[in-house]
Amino acid sequence: MVRWSLVAAVVTFAGASAQAPDDGTPHFWPPGASPPPGADVAPPQELAGFTFGASPQQARRACEGAGHRWSPGHVAVCSGVARDPGFDAKMRLRFCDGALCEATAVLRGEEPLASYVRLVRALRGAFGEEVRARLRAAPGCHEALARAGVGRCDEARARHYWSAGGFELMLRWDHPRGHGLKVAFRAPARLQELSVTSD
Repeated sequence: MVRWSLVAAVVTFAGASAQAPDDGTPHFWPPGASPPPGADVAPPQELAGFTFGASPQQARRACEGAGHRWSPGHVAVCSGVARDPGFDAKMRLRFCDGALCEATAVLRGEEPLASYVRLVRALRGAFGEEVRARLRAAPGCHEALARAGVGRCDEARARHYWSAGGFELMLRWDHPRGHGLKVAFRAPARLQELSVTSD
C-alpha cells in the first residue's frame, strides 16, 4: 500500500525549497493583499512557440508550420510544439476573445521524475520562488527527489504556482495517473475569465 505524506511546511528537492500552500485557489488573491512574489517579473511572451495574444489562425499556422496536426475546438490542440522548449509535448490552447490566453504543454516521452526536477529548477530560474507549492508522494519518492531526480517514484502528485507580470504559471505532476507532467501559462485575460465564472 502506498502511504501518502503531505508536506506541511517546506518541500525540498535537489537543494531548493518551496513553501507549501494554504487553503484556497491559487489564482485568487485576497482583496487588498500585497502583490504575490514575482509580480514585478517580466511576464512570459509565449510557451513552446505559441505567442500570447495570437489568433486561432496564427496559432494554427504555427502548429502546422512545425509539421503537426491541429484540432480546433473550445480548447484547440496541436499534436506537437511550434518551437522546441527542451521537451516533447502536446499543446492545449485556449483563446479569450479571439486571443491566446492559456497554453498548456502536456509532456510525453520522458522519464517523469527527472523531467519534473528539471522543470522546477528551470521555472524557478526564470520566475523566482513559487507563490505556492505542494508535493504528495510515497516515501521512496522523497528520497529520489533528494538525489536530484535519480531513482523512481511509483506515485506522486505535485502542484507549483508562480506569478509573473500578471500571468499565472503552473507545473503539475500526476504520476503515473492521467497525462503525467504539465506546464501551463495563463494570461491575465484567462485569470479574469476564471474569476468571473467562479463568482
